[in-house]
Amino acid sequence: MIPVKLALKNFLSYGEDVPPLDFTRFHIACLSGNNGQGKSALLDALTWAVWGEGRKASQEKKADSSLLRIGQKDMQVEFVFDLEGDRYRIIRTFSLVKKGSRSSLEFQVFNQEDNEYISLTGPSLRKTQEKITKTLRIDYQTFINSAFILQGRIDEFSRKSARERKEILSEILGLSRYDELASLAKSHLREINNIIMAKESRLEYIYQETANLDFYKEKIKELSESYKDISRKIKTEEVKVGKLKEEINLLKHKSEQCAELEGRIEQQRQEIVRGQKQIELRKKEIVDCEKIISQKEKVLNDFKNYQKFNNENNEFSRKLQKIRKIEEEKVLTQRKIESERADLEVEVRNKQDRYKDLKMRSGQGAKNRVRLLGLEEKMKGIKLLEEQREEIQQKGSELNIEINSIKNQVERLEKVNKDNKEKLRLLRENPEGECPLCETKLNAERKRKIEVNLNKEINFNLKRMEKLGKEAKESSKQRDRLAEKWREVNQRLKDKNIWQQELSKAHFEYEESKQATKLMIGLQEEIKKLEKTIQEKRYALEEQKRLKEIEGQIKNIGYDEERHRKLSCKIVELRNAPLEKVKLEEAEKKIDSLRDGLSELKENYHQNQLKLNGG
Repeated sequence: MIPVKLALKNFLSYGEDVPPLDFTRFHIACLSGNNGQGKSALLDALTWAVWGEGRKASQEKKADSSLLRIGQKDMQVEFVFDLEGDRYRIIRTFSLVKKGSRSSLEFQVFNQEDNEYISLTGPSLRKTQEKITKTLRIDYQTFINSAFILQGRIDEFSRKSARERKEILSEILGLSRYDELASLAKSHLREINNIIMAKESRLEYIYQETANLDFYKEKIKELSESYKDISRKIKTEEVKVGKLKEEINLLKHKSEQCAELEGRIEQQRQEIVRGQKQIELRKKEIVDCEKIISQKEKVLNDFKNYQKFNNENNEFSRKLQKIRKIEEEKVLTQRKIESERADLEVEVRNKQDRYKDLKMRSGQGAKNRVRLLGLEEKMKGIKLLEEQREEIQQKGSELNIEINSIKNQVERLEKVNKDNKEKLRLLRENPEGECPLCETKLNAERKRKIEVNLNKEINFNLKRMEKLGKEAKESSKQRDRLAEKWREVNQRLKDKNIWQQELSKAHFEYEESKQATKLMIGLQEEIKKLEKTIQEKRYALEEQKRLKEIEGQIKNIGYDEERHRKLSCKIVELRNAPLEKVKLEEAEKKIDSLRDGLSELKENYHQNQLKLNGG
C-alpha cells in the first residue's frame, strides 16, 4: 500500500478547509512539533479511514466519537492509495444525529480509461470493510503489530497471547494461503478416496462374477441350441414376410402418389396465401411511401434546419475546444496564484502563532518580575547568611586561638609547678642544708624562706591554672555554640546553588518577556503587511496579469454557452432529419416499381386461384 493523498475534516485537532496531505511530494517524512499539534492525528486518520480504528478510551467499543473534533457534529477522512498498479480511494464519514450517530464508508477503484472512480462499496458497512481488508490482505491488528507501532504501545505484540501472535504472524507471512492449500488438498484426498472405494467395489463385483464363469458357460450352451431352433422358424417366417412386403410396397407406391397430389394442392394453396400476403405487404409499402412523400416539404425543411444548426454547433464546438486549450493554461495560472496565496496565508498563520506565543510570554512579564524580585530578596537573605557564616568562622578562629593559648599557659604552669615540687623534694631530702641547685650553704631560716616561696608560687600557679581551666571551659562552650550556629547557617545555605539557578532562570525569562514585547510590535506590522498584500491581491502579479490576458482571449473567442446548449437541444430534436430525408428519397425512387410489382402480384394471384379451382 503506497499512500497518495490524505484529506481530513473535523478530525481531532484538524478543522474544516484543511489542505490535503499530498504524499507524492516526498519519499520519507518526519513529523515533529509540540504536543497537541496533530502529529499522531495524521496516523490515526489513516488507520480510521482504512479500518475504522484509532485512539480511544478503554471503555469505548469504537473510536468514532473520541476522534470527532470538539464542538463539531460530523467528520470525514478521504484516503487515496496505490496497490499493485491500481489506485483506490476510501471515504469514511461519521456524524452525530439527534438519537445517536451515523457512519458511512465508500470504497472505490480508479478506471484509467474513463478517468473516473468506480464504486466497490458493498451492501453494508461491514461487507465494505471486509472487501477493503481482503484487498489489502492485512487487518488492523496485524498492521499495528508490524508496519505501524501505536504511541505508548511499543509492546503491543508482546502483550498478545500465543494464539493471537501466531495469527498475526500468519497474516504477515501469508500462511493463511497454506491453510487454504491444505484444505484443498484434503478435499482432493476425499475425492480420490471415494474413487478408490468405488473402484474396489467394482473390482469385488468382477471377482464375484468370475467365480460364476462355469455357470455362465453352461447357460450359453443351452441358449445356443435354442437359437438354432428359433433361426429355422425365422427363415420360414421370412418367406411369408417377403410376400407381405411386396404387397406393402405396392400399397406404399399408391399412397405416395396420393400424398404427392395432396402436397401439390397444399403448395398451390400456400402460394395463393403467400401471394395475398405479398399483395397486402406491397400495398402497405405503397401507403408508407405515399405518407412519406406527403411530408416532403416538412422533411426537407427539417433537414435544412438540421444542417444549419449542425454547422453552427460545429463552429461553437471548435470555439469550445479552443477555449478548453486556453483554460488549461488558465487553470495552471490560477493554481500558481492560489499556491502563492496559500504560501502567504501559511506565513501569516505562522507569524500569528509566533505572535500568540510572544504575547503569552509578554503577558508573563509582570509575573516574571514579581518572581525575580522575590528571588533577589531570597538571594539577599542568603548573602546575609554567608556574611553571618564568615563572622562565625572568624569568632571560631579567635576562640580556637584563645583556647590554644590557655592550654599552653596551663602546660607551662604545670611544668613550673612540677619543677618547684622537684626543688622542694630535693631541698627536704638534703640533710646538710645545701641548696640542691647551686650547693650553697643554707641556714634554717633561709631554707624555710625558700620553701615558703616555692609553696606560694605553687599555690599561685594552681589558682591561676584553675582560673585558666574555667576560662578554657567557657571558651569551649562558646565554640560549641558557634559550631551549632554554623551548622544551622550552613544547612540554610545548602540550597544556594538551586536558588542561584532559579534567579538566573527568572532573569532569563524576564528578559525574554521584555524581548517578546519588543518583537510583538514588529511582528504585528509584518502580519498587517502580509494581510494587506493578500487582501489587495499584491502577489503573483505576473500570473494575475497573464490570467487577465487569458480571460480576455476567452472573451474575444465569442463563445455563447447558452446558444450552444440550445443548438444541441435543437439538433437532438432534429436528429432523425437525415434519416427521414433518406427515407423520402428511397420512397420517391421505389414507389413506381412498387405499383408495377403490385399489378404483377395481383395477376399471379388470379392465375393461381384459377389453377386451384380448375384442379
